[in-house]
Amino acid sequence: GVESVVTAAIKSTKNGGSVCLVGMGKPTCTLPLLDASIREVDLNGVFRYRNTYPKCIELLSTKKVDLDPLITHRFEFTYDSVMDAFETCRTGRDGAIKCMINIKDTP
Repeated sequence: GVESVVTAAIKSTKNGGSVCLVGMGKPTCTLPLLDASIREVDLNGVFRYRNTYPKCIELLSTKKVDLDPLITHRFEFTYDSVMDAFETCRTGRDGAIKCMINIKDTP
């Protein structure tokens, strides 16, 4: 939903590709619609992730998308580590994109 992210998505999508708009941005924003139109990039909105999980599961299970590069930080499931994880996400410290908290079964 952030204007700069939607702009980057439009510009980085292949000709004839599709951009899925997820999230709530500003009610009005400036986007490179001429670029999207000339290159036949489709813009699709989704509200509250409706009907997206089956497609996401399919893309992940068939390895058509690799999310590993987005996971920039991993944390253990302890109080201090979890608090550090949230602070890292909040501030974007050390280039944080996605922080994972590893929850393991313990005896």
